[in-house]
Amino acid sequence: EHLLGRFDDAHTSFARAHELHHRLRAPQFVARTEVRWAQMLLDRNQGDDHARARSLARSARDASEGRSGWDWIERDAGEVLDALG
Repeated sequence: EHLLGRFDDAHTSFARAHELHHRLRAPQFVARTEVRWAQMLLDRNQGDDHARARSLARSARDASEGRSGWDWIERDAGEVLDALG
């Protein structure tokens, strides 16, 4: 949905996935969802999207620090944060 430019649909899907991954206590899936959601919000750029993207990217980055196999999450979160300035 994000890649198709259907940002509102993507936002709804990310919110559902984020909630589900929290309930499942699946931290890697939470972090993956957060970083992809942050990228979508950066692209959509409406209202408070950038503030929300910053919060999600920080959360994903913090969760991934020092975890083996999560380095791409830390990298992508850093790219979102860099783009936000």
